[in-house]
Amino acid sequence: MYKYDLSIILPSYRKENWKRVIDSIESSVGEATWELIIVGPNRPEEIASNVRVIQDFGSPARCAQLALPRALGRYITWFSDDGIYLPKTLENALHTYSELGLKSVIIVRYAEGGNIPADSYWKSWTHDDQRLAGVMKDWKIAPVALMPSNLIRGYGGWDCSYEHLNMCCHDLVYRMQKDGIILHHSPDIVFTCDHTPHAADYKPVKEAYHENDLEVFNSQWSKPNDRKIIDINNWAEACPVWERRFTYPERKF
Repeated sequence: MYKYDLSIILPSYRKENWKRVIDSIESSVGEATWELIIVGPNRPEEIASNVRVIQDFGSPARCAQLALPRALGRYITWFSDDGIYLPKTLENALHTYSELGLKSVIIVRYAEGGNIPADSYWKSWTHDDQRLAGVMKDWKIAPVALMPSNLIRGYGGWDCSYEHLNMCCHDLVYRMQKDGIILHHSPDIVFTCDHTPHAADYKPVKEAYHENDLEVFNSQWSKPNDRKIIDINNWAEACPVWERRFTYPERKF
């Protein structure tokens, strides 16, 4: 049924970082088989048999969601192209999951700009924008996670009414925790990322948060709700061109 142990989904437009990402995966997964699905504006090309490039000009959330039904791994995680995996950490995370129950998700812990978050960082109400009536104080966040592919697909994946792959990750694991899914910390800091993006790179992300994603999140979680499962094909309802970054219809990048 599964071709790989792990599928890694990478919404990306910075092609110059791909080799660094791939090299870090190889040092991190150990003996596990893996595939990388890159979705973004770059043209498809042959990189390796386990690396697929899908061209799409949508938002990061749409790109990740578009890859979800196409993943061939038993487990799924996602990544950012400004990061690198640390040696053996994906291997350790996969081993940890094998010891957990099927109603479990691993929070993939990471460091930004060399800063390792305190344990409290992964608690929902640590963050001001998460202190809403529909969000339980004992819930955890997982901006990046590792879980069985059938689990994430069973909940419909990410809601593409969000644009950036951030607040929709909170929404995903909150829907899961409401349904009894338990979140566990990864045994290691799994990867590091720059957290020093160029202003031009970061501007669309900042705008998406302030002009769309925060509003969508507040509308869904400002009061108790019955959100659990969403349509896995909801990516098709999102704009095919993320105009915060790309020009439509010329699609310059």
